Amino acid sequence: PSPFIKFTLVGGGFDVADKVIVEQTEAGDLVITADIPLASDVIAKAGFALNPRGEFYTTENIQQTLTMRNFMATMRDAGQVTGG
Repeated sequence: PSPFIKFTLVGGGFDVADKVIVEQTEAGDLVITADIPLASDVIAKAGFALNPRGEFYTTENIQQTLTMRNFMATMRDAGQVTGG
């Protein structure tokens, strides 16, 4: 138990947990995630987003990171990229 960590159980569904995380995020909160769209939403609420490798997503790098993520998803969907 910690006063700095909160556990919330949410129902199933696409991005349900992400939406709850963003709703509950306040300025200065830290969210650790590999989910780039979630990180973008956290940053938009003046929170901090850290990936599991210890790298911060920032207002300076999140748009480029999100754009690359979306581009690679498009390439995978088109069958142009099949590996990671």
